[in-house]
Amino acid sequence: MQCKRIKNCAFFNGLMANMPTESNRLKKRYCLDDITGCARAIVANKLGTDAVPKDLFPDDKMRAVNIINAALISERTENI
Repeated sequence: MQCKRIKNCAFFNGLMANMPTESNRLKKRYCLDDITGCARAIVANKLGTDAVPKDLFPDDKMRAVNIINAALISERTENI
């Protein structure tokens, strides 16, 4: 299943625009084959597309988890 965000992905259309070989490798793996493993999609699905940093690599799941955890902690402290 292809990622619905692939055409407007800030990562591929910005940061990776001048690196076609690496860009195509990452797109195949994370945008075309198994989008459930994409760190960008994980953050977008949990927090919305505005929460996805432009420089978040699709294979950086640890950073995605940290972004989500920080947002959840921030949300909880605001409600205290």
